[in-house]
Amino acid sequence: MTTTLTQPQDIGGPAQPLLIVKNLLKHFPLKTPFFSRTTAAVQAVDDISFDVMKNETLGIVGESGCGKSTTARLLMQLLQQDRGELIFDGQTVGSAQLPMKSYRRQVQMVFQDSYSSLNPRMTILDTIAFAPIVHGFSPRQAEREALALLENVGLDPRRFAGRYPHELSGGQRQRVNIARAIALKPRLIILDEAVSALDKSVEARY
Repeated sequence: MTTTLTQPQDIGGPAQPLLIVKNLLKHFPLKTPFFSRTTAAVQAVDDISFDVMKNETLGIVGESGCGKSTTARLLMQLLQQDRGELIFDGQTVGSAQLPMKSYRRQVQMVFQDSYSSLNPRMTILDTIAFAPIVHGFSPRQAEREALALLENVGLDPRRFAGRYPHELSGGQRQRVNIARAIALKPRLIILDEAVSALDKSVEARY
C-alpha cells in the first residue's frame, strides 16, 4: 500500500485567514538568586495580534532581542503563551477540532540555529524522513521522499544522506532544515531567519 501526503482541506475558503493571532503574550520571570523570588519579568511578546492570509507572505521585522524568535516558537506551540489565542483556518489550535498533531502536520518551522535544531544522533536521511513516518508513511516511502528532498535543496543524497549534523557546514545543515520543513507539504512555514546561514548565492534561491 502506498501512502501519499495530501493537503488538508481548506475549511473557510480564500477569504478566511489561514492564521489569526489574538492578543498573544509571553513574559519570562526574572528570579533573585536567593529564595528564587520573582522580581521582574522580561516582556518577550506583549499582546500582539495579526492575521496571515492564505497565499500570503508576512514578515515580522525588529531589532535583535525584540521577541521575533519567541513569537515564532509560540506560533509553533513550542512555547506556551501566558495569554492569547491561535486560530488556524477557523479552528482554535489545541482544541478538539484541531489537536496539536494535526496543527503541526500543517505548520512547520525552519529554525535560525541550524545545529541545535537537528538531532545529533540521527543521520540526515532519518532526520528528514522522521515526520513523514510519524504521519503515516512507511519507512521506505519516507526515505524515498527524503532522498528527493535532499536533491531539491542541492545536497547530493549519495554524499549526504548517511552523514550526521556535525559533519555538515552551517549552510548545509540549514538546507537540511529546509528539506525537513517542507517534507510534510505544510500549509504554513515559519522562517526564523532561515537563510541567514546560507551562502549568498544559495540564499537567493530560497
